[in-house]
Amino acid sequence: MQVKKILIGILLFLLLLIIVQNLTVVEVKFLFWEMGVNLLLVILMPFLIGIVVGWLFRSLYSRQKREQADKSINKS
Repeated sequence: MQVKKILIGILLFLLLLIIVQNLTVVEVKFLFWEMGVNLLLVILMPFLIGIVVGWLFRSLYSRQKREQADKSINKS
């Protein structure tokens, strides 16, 4: 478990380093919209979305696993 925390810390440090080095404004185009956005947001938003999606999948998986365990206990 300690190794996992160290790896997460290293990855977060590297992400922070990348973000700090990329503070320029970039142009983002999506369909008909075009806007200038800080590169910090362009890097950070997919990262945060990935964390939320991973958390949702993990909670759904653990709930499904718990329900299967309850069903197997009730069958006995």
